[in-house]
Parts: sequence; structure tokens; C-alpha cells
Amino acid sequence: PAAAIRAGKTIHILCQSQPGTKQFRHLEVPAQFFQEHLDELATIGEDKINLFLAADEGVEFEDQRGSGHVSFARFEQAHIE
Repeated sequence: PAAAIRAGKTIHILCQSQPGTKQFRHLEVPAQFFQEHLDELATIGEDKINLFLAADEGVEFEDQRGSGHVSFARFEQAHIE
């Protein structure tokens, strides 16, 4: 959400660990990171960022939609069950 990024909030992203499981991986991404990489991310209109984070080993948590293939891996916090 662009409003949360403009407000400088931390963005929380939950990714399912495996299809069909109830285990999730939690990313905490500072708004500043989105601001710095906005030109490298795919957007929908002016207010939405369209992420597709890879699950493959070696590129895990790398955005596959934007031109920059920005990695979010360093923001992983925990596995949640």
C-alpha cells in the first residue's frame, strides 16, 4: 500500500512456506526500502506495488515482476505456524 510506504511504516509480508500448509514466513520491510527501489518494482496505477516473490532456492524472496529483480530475503524475521 503506497499510503503506508509514504507514511514511513514497516510493511509486513506473509508468504506461505509450502502450498497447502499452514506455515508462513514473515518479512518486515522498511518503507524506505520500497521508496529506494520503487522504479525497479512493478506497479498497478500509482497506489499499488505488484510483487511476485520467488520461492526457488538461490532467488528466494526475489521479486519476479519488476525490472530490478529486487531481493527481499534479508528482511525475513521468522517462520510462523
